[in-house]
Amino acid sequence: LAAAGIALGLAGAWLAGRGTRTHRVSLRHYALVEAAVGVLGGLMPWMIGACAPLFGVAYRSLAGQPVLYNLVQFVVCGLVLLAPAVLMGTTLPLVTAVLVRAGGEVGARAGRLYALNTIGGAIGAAAAGFFLRPALGLRATGILAAAVNLTIALVAAVIARRVDGIEAGSKPGSTGPADANPAASRDPSARPPTTRDWPAPSLRTLLVLYGAAGFAALTLEVGWVRLVSLSIGSTTWGFTTTLLTFITGLALGGYVATRVPFLLRRPVASIVWLNVAIALWSLVSLAYLGALPVRVAELITDVGADWGAVVRGEVLLVASTILVPTLAMGAMFPLAV
Repeated sequence: LAAAGIALGLAGAWLAGRGTRTHRVSLRHYALVEAAVGVLGGLMPWMIGACAPLFGVAYRSLAGQPVLYNLVQFVVCGLVLLAPAVLMGTTLPLVTAVLVRAGGEVGARAGRLYALNTIGGAIGAAAAGFFLRPALGLRATGILAAAVNLTIALVAAVIARRVDGIEAGSKPGSTGPADANPAASRDPSARPPTTRDWPAPSLRTLLVLYGAAGFAALTLEVGWVRLVSLSIGSTTWGFTTTLLTFITGLALGGYVATRVPFLLRRPVASIVWLNVAIALWSLVSLAYLGALPVRVAELITDVGADWGAVVRGEVLLVASTILVPTLAMGAMFPLAV
């Protein structure tokens, strides 16, 4: 179901990407999307509750057919998640389109935007899994997150009014990236580097390769979640620990790649070696992951009943295994752009 939610988000990103090619977008569109996500997120507990009778009917009718019953659950939950997941997926392309119109180095800008968006996701995962859900419960946590979305929508709408006013007052015909940011067109350091290591692959080849990299990344994440759950337990804390480390690595990798000129100057070679590093590290770390249950048991024995220390130790144990490959995964995004 989590993978289906990601797929729906990517569908939203694809639709938004196509839309930005034919229509001029601004922060007003982003504000509307965030407001819609906030409203749907606030209603989510009641929407899920409304599905409970349907699950009961399906269980009684399909008690001897677990595959069909699980399929019904998957379809119903997917329909509930459809609108908010698709809308969430549109946010990054919308803001990226606004940045592209501002001019400058697109890869670096997109990488920093990706890093900021992803580190926000990591903080949200940690806050929800470790603090908010135990303290407030699921429903209140969801409502709080929805309120954050609505606040973001309000701030974006205010900024959009100011930006639209500035653009409306600019000289006629100043709609291109160079006009939107004249300094970027004059400053050589703001331009993309002209020397590349190898010719870039065709767009179709790049999309296929980057899609394969995404397939491998999510396959690894599912495996890591399973291994961690065997060590820590199939709990919210165990899932949050893996998710937090995974998302943090993606965010830091996307940011670091934009700050290392060598990587940006040699994007093709960098992507090659990043994938090699992911593969080798994942293979070498299997032995360490296999011993993770023993290490967790030793940690609990050492710290006793101090659960805060236990959680911190478990996060460090997981991070020491999967942080390096997730850094490489995150670094590939700005390089591919």
